[in-house]
Amino acid sequence: MMLIASNGYSQWQSSIVKYDANGGLIYTPDAEGNKIPDFSYAGYKNGTIAIPGVAVQATISPVAGDNTANIQNAINTVAARTPDANGIRGAVLMDAGTYSVSGLIRINGSGVVLRGAGSGSDPALNTIIASTGTKSAQPTVIIAGGGNDGSGSSAWSDKSGSNVNITDEVVYVGDKSFTAASTSGFAVGDNIIIVHPKTDAWVNAVDNGGTGETTYWKSELLDIKYNRYITAIHGSTITIDAPVFNTLKKSLSQSYFHKTTSSGVLNNIGIENLRVDILNPLNQLPTNPAGDVNNHSANAIWLGKIQDSWIKNVTVLHFSTYGITTSIAARITIDSCSSIDPIGTITGGYRYNFCSEWASQLILITNCYASYARHAYVSNGTSTVSGIVVYKHRADYNYTASEGHRLWSQGLLFDNWTNTNSFDN
Repeated sequence: MMLIASNGYSQWQSSIVKYDANGGLIYTPDAEGNKIPDFSYAGYKNGTIAIPGVAVQATISPVAGDNTANIQNAINTVAARTPDANGIRGAVLMDAGTYSVSGLIRINGSGVVLRGAGSGSDPALNTIIASTGTKSAQPTVIIAGGGNDGSGSSAWSDKSGSNVNITDEVVYVGDKSFTAASTSGFAVGDNIIIVHPKTDAWVNAVDNGGTGETTYWKSELLDIKYNRYITAIHGSTITIDAPVFNTLKKSLSQSYFHKTTSSGVLNNIGIENLRVDILNPLNQLPTNPAGDVNNHSANAIWLGKIQDSWIKNVTVLHFSTYGITTSIAARITIDSCSSIDPIGTITGGYRYNFCSEWASQLILITNCYASYARHAYVSNGTSTVSGIVVYKHRADYNYTASEGHRLWSQGLLFDNWTNTNSFDN
């Protein structure tokens, strides 16, 4: 994935990031050794291969009444298939029409794609999943992956083996290698978690994020973590698949790494060409909520405990909290999606159209559109979220900013961003 302009070579170039003769990027460290990190590793398979076209293995049409079982049974049938050499089991094709659902749809098998006929509003031509559930009975319409919505605090707790210290005095922003106290028991291909523990010395060094809120910062979980794969081992030096996005300074915190078993994490899941419409019981407009506007499904699509997966050509609308969100997620592509017209209170905790929650890393959000958000794009997982790219994104009629939200957000790239008609201007 190269996020570059085709005519960029003849334009002004920065001294810290510039093109080489072949169109690649050269990253020049500053006086301290930090460099702009390479964000091109975001997305499905680190952006190294295209999202696959998956063959249809089951086809369904809408039935009268509740379609929750209709959809889930088809997913389960495909999930029971033996995966091919690339880990793909097949796609469930949902014919055009409206599928009323009152329960949770769970894509709980690796290599399964849920695909519709289109994401528009006309049921004669498109696939519409219409949620009729309440916030308590059906908080989320679709969950893809091995996790549950909101269960992020235990991310990467499935440690395999002992912690091994990183011995470098400093691992700089943008680095993809470090020196290990031992490489015994590690091999190329291992999934590791790099941990920079929160310490008083580090919190003081960053001045509580410049907030002055010492009590709040001291009480929060602020370990910086990176979910990475080993790509090379040379002596005591380990190279990983993507850079770190924060300086790891030994004098402030002793960083370490360990293997993870990736227990319960699913992969190669896709959601394509469909519309999730959370029905609005009070028929309110997104600009004028009144009454109990939050008493419907809060979230449209949640990707949890998942990696190397994608959502493309999907529209979600009328959620109150999250349109499309990720947690314990890595190398996800969200392409050409619309997250629009939330119906919910215009206050904290609502209207997060595209959200990277706890332990979301290397996520690519591209060619997407959001409207009537409080935070059209938001990183809300604090120090465990990084490597997020928002590219060619439009946000319309927003109540407040898209941002790295609260505490120690890091490693966020907004590129080719259009923001129009904001209410906070």
